[in-house]
Amino acid sequence: MLASWPGTDQGRGERLARCLLASEVHPLHLSQRGGVVPTVEVTVKRWIHMLLGAGALCLLAPYGAEARLLKSAQGGYCIGVDPASKKDGADIKLFKCDGKPNQQWTRKPVSTGVYNFVNQQSGKCMGVMDAMETPGASIQQFTCDGSENQNWVFGACGSDTCTVNRNSNLCLSAPRLGHDVPMQQLQCEGGKTQAWSRF
Repeated sequence: MLASWPGTDQGRGERLARCLLASEVHPLHLSQRGGVVPTVEVTVKRWIHMLLGAGALCLLAPYGAEARLLKSAQGGYCIGVDPASKKDGADIKLFKCDGKPNQQWTRKPVSTGVYNFVNQQSGKCMGVMDAMETPGASIQQFTCDGSENQNWVFGACGSDTCTVNRNSNLCLSAPRLGHDVPMQQLQCEGGKTQAWSRF
């Protein structure tokens, strides 16, 4: 059996998904006498071993291939669309995590280090209301249009990693941790109300 483990960020919207050492993949010498044909699994393993030689094969996989939660570093709260709406301009809020589609987000690479967050329920992108550049503006969902207002990057906020809007240079924030709390953009200061799981 081939082992796999969580990927590590390689930049360019890719992660190191799996490395296989030659010693981990053994050639299978199966007889084909009597009309026995190797299975697809056997054929693939032989092919991988041939590629490996004496080295290692490292596979790159794109980030955001599946939807995941954007979760607070503390308290078990998740960012979601209220109330599971599919409309433009619906507010994005903090809720108790329940894993429903309105709390699931796909991270879609736009360019190097720049991402859209696409909601699984609505298929719309996270952005700032009216593309405002002032602290306190609401975070909402909109039809994905490639605008800077919908683009996000990761930045250092002290010991935390913050999610920063490209248009305003302000951080994805909650005024406090709690259920049904509207998300806002605020000055980047770090702390539990600006630290969200990065995927």
